[in-house]
Amino acid sequence: GAQGGDWGGIITRTIAERYPQHCVALHINFCIALPGDWYAWVKALLALPTLSTTEREALWGTYYYLKYESAYLQIQATKPQSLGYAFNDSPVGLLAWILEKFQSWSDSKGLGPEAAGVSKDALLTNVMVYWVTQSITSSMRIYYETVGANPSGAKPSLPQRYCPVPTGVLWSASELIKPPKKWAQLVYNVKYWSPQSRGGHFFALEQPDALANDVELFFRGAVDFDQCKRNPATPGQGRGSEPGKWLFLAGVGWVLVTGMNWVRSRL
Repeated sequence: GAQGGDWGGIITRTIAERYPQHCVALHINFCIALPGDWYAWVKALLALPTLSTTEREALWGTYYYLKYESAYLQIQATKPQSLGYAFNDSPVGLLAWILEKFQSWSDSKGLGPEAAGVSKDALLTNVMVYWVTQSITSSMRIYYETVGANPSGAKPSLPQRYCPVPTGVLWSASELIKPPKKWAQLVYNVKYWSPQSRGGHFFALEQPDALANDVELFFRGAVDFDQCKRNPATPGQGRGSEPGKWLFLAGVGWVLVTGMNWVRSRL
């Protein structure tokens, strides 16, 4: 099994999707749920009227992040090398870049990372890892190599196909990207859904005990891990039978034929 948040959530999800016989169960606290086919998009849109108030607010929060908090992503996905030289030359610049993320993305209610549970010592340790190893540039290149926003023509490699392994999702209302459960079920084989009232993007630092307990609940209770090992999913396995897809196509076909006949009758 595997567990991940932030890029760890993306990478472990990719491992589970591609090698489900080796990664037989997955727990994530960063859930990106991009429908990977047209019918999944149809189901996602049809689910919108049924979302709860909390889920609608979460979608608005996701939109807010993408519109107002994602400039870092664009520059790291297009010019990471230039940014890296500046940060490797200035410890204050490096600290400011990372501290701003902890300030904005933790569940601090605007009071600073410490209010979210991230101590100054933990924050400085985090920054020092980048400074001492001079690794901030390589850490940013994953955006350049994955998001597909550079002129090389490379297509985005973010996961979009269905992940068939049993999945547990720790869902925090203060996370950056917060898909509704019905959307996540279109992309993951969701067996466990755990809403959290506290904790933000840096959940492992902010709420370490809550994360550890949730991981234990998933692997020891929500799924039968031994059963997962005995009967793993197979690569490329889909969501299963979806008769609604064919009914939808039949309905669209009927509307088109009826519409065309109506137009002909008026000519």
